[in-house]
Amino acid sequence: MEYTAYTPSATVDYQESIITHPGRGYALHAVVTSSVDMPKELFVFQRRVPPFGENVVVDKFVSVADPVDLQEMPVGTPDLANEMPYFRAATLDLQFSTSGELDEAKTGIAEDITGLMLALRQMAYTGAGTQQFTVIYTGNEQRDVQQDTN
Repeated sequence: MEYTAYTPSATVDYQESIITHPGRGYALHAVVTSSVDMPKELFVFQRRVPPFGENVVVDKFVSVADPVDLQEMPVGTPDLANEMPYFRAATLDLQFSTSGELDEAKTGIAEDITGLMLALRQMAYTGAGTQQFTVIYTGNEQRDVQQDTN
């Protein structure tokens, strides 16, 4: 069996700024500017439907997408007709009280995107062979046992 290298990657451009009005804070603008073997829309948002009579729609950042999110969540806008309030986008804007919180968020986003790339690579690799997964239940605890049948 021949294995073809699968190397998903993404480039994220971060821009930081200081907010001076009202109050003081820090803003982070992140954009996935390019990607290979994966979509650019890596940021998951949840749309909060405004109460009756209000016209303000709020999209709340939830997380960096995982492999399932890449398959199931729409891009750009949620599918509210099918009760899917989540969607993916390539741009993220966040605000923080301190520069330390901003730095932690940047680190967390980078780690999550790296984790996504590793998961996609692992899925491509395990898809090249045969894997069998057995779930064993003991009491209230669940254990996954993985056996490679290559």
